[in-house]
Formats: sequence, C-alpha cells, structure tokens
Amino acid sequence: MNRMAGRVAIVTGADYPLGAACIARLYAEGAEVVAAGSKPIAGAAATCRHDGASPDSWRALIAEAQQRGGPAVLVNADLRFFAKPFADTSLQDVQSLSASGIVAPWLGMKEVIPAIRAQGGGYVVNVISALGRVAHPDAAIFSALSGGLRVATKSAALECARQEPRVIVNAVIVGAVPLPNAAGTQGTMESLSVGPAIDPSDVAAAVAQLACDESDYVTGMEIYVDGGYSVTAAR
Repeated sequence: MNRMAGRVAIVTGADYPLGAACIARLYAEGAEVVAAGSKPIAGAAATCRHDGASPDSWRALIAEAQQRGGPAVLVNADLRFFAKPFADTSLQDVQSLSASGIVAPWLGMKEVIPAIRAQGGGYVVNVISALGRVAHPDAAIFSALSGGLRVATKSAALECARQEPRVIVNAVIVGAVPLPNAAGTQGTMESLSVGPAIDPSDVAAAVAQLACDESDYVTGMEIYVDGGYSVTAAR
C-alpha cells in the first residue's frame, strides 16, 4: 500500500525496535520520515538527535520536516518501561519517568500539532502501554503515567476536533512489545507477565492505519495490540 505518499512524518524512538518499526512501516507506505534518534536508520530521510523534554529540540524536528513540505504525521513512539514496587519508587524515579512518559509526548503534541495544521491537517498517534489501562502491583508509576497519557490523548483529540484544518489524534495501546528500560527499573516487561510477546511490526501496522486517510473520522480512539491482555479477567 502507498497510503502516505507525499506526506512527511515525525517519528520518535528511532533508536529502539518500536520506533524503528514505525519508521519502516511509514516509509513503506510512502511517507518521508524525519526520525528522532542518535544515528541514521533505514527508512528515514533525516535523523535528528532529540531531547523530548526540550521545546527547542522539538522545533528542530519541525524545521527539518518543514524543509520537506511540513509535517502531516506525528508518531510518539519513544516508550520507556519502568517497574518498581510503589514503596521503593523514589521522587527522582518519578521525575525522570515523567519527563519521558508525559512531558515528551505532551510537548510533542503542543509543538507539532500547530505545524500539522499549518500545512493542511494530519494525524497524531501516541503509542502507550496497556498498563495505562490495567493496574499492576509492580508498575504503579508507569501505569499512572501511561493512563494519564491515554486521557490526554483523548483530550487533545476533542480540542483538535473543534479546529480547522483537522488534526486526528489517536493512540495505539501495546502489550509485551520490546521496550528499553528506564533508569532504575527493577523488572522487565517479561517479568510482569503482560500477555504474549508482540512484534513491533504489528504495532507499526496499527500506527499506519491511524495515520492515513482511512481513519479521517476516527479520533480520540485506541487500537489495542496486546493479544487481549487488557480485556482478560482479573489476575
């Protein structure tokens, strides 16, 4: 398929399997991809070093995209895993995880949505852990931040629905996909038993579905790529 021909996409998390898979899929769909990462990656027209908590860093990504016609798609795929019992989690842990798990995607939407609207509208897709829907005793803060981003995504969708040109905002909710560990974690995705292993390419397929014309009237919604983990009975 070639559903994104002529469009420019900004994708974060390029250094890790999830972001790399999203870049590969959007490139295969015809997009010109500006990647946020530390090294060149297959499928990306340009790769920029990126600090998700820095407005200037986001503006540099936007400027790179504007050299190619302006961003039409933003994929926030820089997802870091964190597991630690509630009582053992430090304030520094919370602040560090908040910077990557809340500040970065919020700031990305804040900076990139106006740029998407300026070139005629487009799409935002946030990749969020299923632990933002299902609580786990060893991932309290990770669950809290993931759940907060779920609601923020819906709020952004409602806000954007009232403005023209339209920007469609959705989320892909993922289960046991390979993720980099945030500093200080005491567990892994596998140790939490959050469902079957998910290939990043399957997540990327859902991202592509929400970032093209076929989803023009789908906003504030979620696609779950978690093997049914979020709908299973209480554990």
